[in-house]
Amino acid sequence: MTSPPPATDPPPWWRRHLVAVLKVLVGGGILWFIAGQMTIDDEVRTAGRVVKGRELEIAGEVRVRTDAGELAGPWNLADSPVIRRRGDRWRVDGQEGDALVFDGAVSLVVDGLRESVLLSDVAMAEGGEEDGWVEQTLDVREGLATIYGRITAGQYLLAMLCILGMYLCGIKRWQILLRAQGIPVTFFESMRFTFIGFFFNNVVPGMTGGDVVKAVMIARAHKGRGPDAVSTVIVDRVVGLLVLAGLAAVVLLFALDTYGTIARWVFLMLACAAALMFFFLSRRVRKWLRIDRLLKRLPGSDALQRLDQAFLLYRSKGKEMALCVAISLVSHMFNIASVWILGVGLGVDAAHGLSEPVLLTYVVVVPIIMIVAAVPALPGGWGIGEAAFGYFFRTVGIHNLSLSVGLSVLHRFSMLLWSLLGGVFLFLSRREAREAMREAGSMEPSGS
Repeated sequence: MTSPPPATDPPPWWRRHLVAVLKVLVGGGILWFIAGQMTIDDEVRTAGRVVKGRELEIAGEVRVRTDAGELAGPWNLADSPVIRRRGDRWRVDGQEGDALVFDGAVSLVVDGLRESVLLSDVAMAEGGEEDGWVEQTLDVREGLATIYGRITAGQYLLAMLCILGMYLCGIKRWQILLRAQGIPVTFFESMRFTFIGFFFNNVVPGMTGGDVVKAVMIARAHKGRGPDAVSTVIVDRVVGLLVLAGLAAVVLLFALDTYGTIARWVFLMLACAAALMFFFLSRRVRKWLRIDRLLKRLPGSDALQRLDQAFLLYRSKGKEMALCVAISLVSHMFNIASVWILGVGLGVDAAHGLSEPVLLTYVVVVPIIMIVAAVPALPGGWGIGEAAFGYFFRTVGIHNLSLSVGLSVLHRFSMLLWSLLGGVFLFLSRREAREAMREAGSMEPSGS
């Protein structure tokens, strides 16, 4: 009779949570850096000082001194003319010269008194580069107090309704995937578990992901259908991400010059996903790779084989999968609309340098941002999302980081408000949730 193997001590806590700690450090570092670039008050930067205040006003024009010594223009700064520089040369809307001539001033209310700064004294900030010409803007920044003060209650309510529409579409998609597996669920039941998952993703501290909790709760609610239920959560997330990548790929076809690098990554992601789906779903490839035999030899082979069969079931559910793709498109459109409404309300628009047409710019940029923001760092995607908003909106003309990041924070905060509904469902099912959390915690990777 063989003796049982000796018991081993559990690894130290830092090894069990190494990945989680690294994610917090990365996400927190990004948030700290971004927060340091933002301001509450409006700012005007000159060569020697920074003037801070409220009620920022810019009034003036810019001209270009041509090689013949004449002044071309003027261009009203209220119309956000595109100013570029290459070495000692300046260009404004196609007119080139060796100098810019400003006429006007920037004014702020500082300590109750309005203070003015001549436009000729304001520093210039660099933007994107095109054919060696670097975009230049006056280093004048609106603070968060001014930005958030613009949006109206009606605009915010409409954006909140769009976010709700996005969530409801996602809930319906998951319900369809569950029913395709033969798991009878009501829309309310799928909504309850989904919002509890949102609550864990956005509100609850710790490293237990909302998708894991949702998967465990639906599996516990339908005894004996655990692998089938878990597969729906995975397929739901994959379908949503692939449709988002497909949407981004379509719009990137019309913006390859601006987003050549990110376009290559999006197309590579879609190509890899297509290859994996082919290898995983093709009967001939599976037989050649002996997938079924491999699954039988792995630890937990029974559960893995059942999970594999649950995934393969969707191969014969073309109608349901097509409906899920269509619902995903509508869901992403709701999300884009919510960002657009909030952005226009805050001033992320043509008046502040955003490329026109404004709505098309949002349709191009937002899907790319959402793909980048899907990288998990802090709970709810904080940190990565703000960096993505700041970077990609800068490429389309928004040089004030407070504008783009302020939009990201408000959008994420609005989603967080809706996720509080999951807290209500969690409170009403405390015992069920505690057991699911305990089981979900045991499923989390240790990071060792």
